[in-house]
Amino acid sequence: MKKLSTTITLLLLALIGFAQTTVVDFENPAHYTYAAWDGTAEVVDNPLSDGLNASAKVGKYIIPAGKPWANAAVVILNNPLNYKDLGSLQFLVMAPSATKLYAKLELDGVGGVAQGEVYPVSESGWQMVSINFSAFDGVDTETATFDKFVFFFNVDDNIGGEEWYFDNISIVEKLDEPVAPTNLQISNITATEFTLTWDNDPNAVDGTNIFIAEPSEGTGDVYITTVGAGVNSYTYTGTYGAITIDADGVYTAKLQALPDNDHSAYADVAVDMTSLATALGDGQTAAQLTVYPNPVINELNINSEGAKCNRVQVYNSTGQLVKCLDHTSDIKLIPFTDMAQGVYFVQIRLTDSTVITKKIIKRK
Repeated sequence: MKKLSTTITLLLLALIGFAQTTVVDFENPAHYTYAAWDGTAEVVDNPLSDGLNASAKVGKYIIPAGKPWANAAVVILNNPLNYKDLGSLQFLVMAPSATKLYAKLELDGVGGVAQGEVYPVSESGWQMVSINFSAFDGVDTETATFDKFVFFFNVDDNIGGEEWYFDNISIVEKLDEPVAPTNLQISNITATEFTLTWDNDPNAVDGTNIFIAEPSEGTGDVYITTVGAGVNSYTYTGTYGAITIDADGVYTAKLQALPDNDHSAYADVAVDMTSLATALGDGQTAAQLTVYPNPVINELNINSEGAKCNRVQVYNSTGQLVKCLDHTSDIKLIPFTDMAQGVYFVQIRLTDSTVITKKIIKRK
């Protein structure tokens, strides 16, 4: 299988949203074999038992002289692990120098599966490092297995003598990332706010980012907040940066399911407040207009009781215009037979320029 390498940034915190399993902690040698390729490998007492690593035993490796790239600490597991379950390799290290640490995954007797590198900082205490193995092209992720960790400490060292300590080798399992939120719906529309609801993917374990944009003003996406996993609604109201929700605005409401490492879990919906927000006419005109039945199955009746209508427009829950009718009679029949089940907004424009919007439920 093709060997690939990548430079991975140092992580000082455990990864969020992933299941972690420690496979080697150097406390029970029955689970593994620890050896060296040309260097010196041994299990020793922890030289610095602290909050980050209180283990009694740790792995120690001494780099030989004159062997750059030709020496390594080798940990062989008794039982192979599946590559498809691997998100990253995480372990503790005490580094005498801020130099490259190179790691390989191998199947004993077969060869390499994947490899990567990290640069620990040079300090006297324990630090957590992580190498991401979850996106290696060329690896047969469904069938590849590995049972060997090979660590090259300070790979370019030609002098030798450096003492490296490491411990708690852990597998951070790869979890499927969520797809973008679906079934975005707009409701509870007024002149100054609207509510967005959506369906979450079960893998959106870190919640959902909420954004808004006003394309006509060139604002770009404005981040608002992150709601928790399981939350599936948000009411837009007030001001977000340079954007204020009002009856004259045309907005894009955007969501991002989390985690989203490849930035692909976005969904958005257009919100045209000039069409959907209820324009407030005088109370008498609004009272004279009735819309029935609601819910509707086949035909929607609009009775304006003397007030003249010159246009009726029907919008779906995402703000898309799906029907437009011009009328002058007092009683109107709007066909709904061809409409899908769901929420609609019927905008009725009267001859005196009053606009009234009614929320209608369409059922089969």
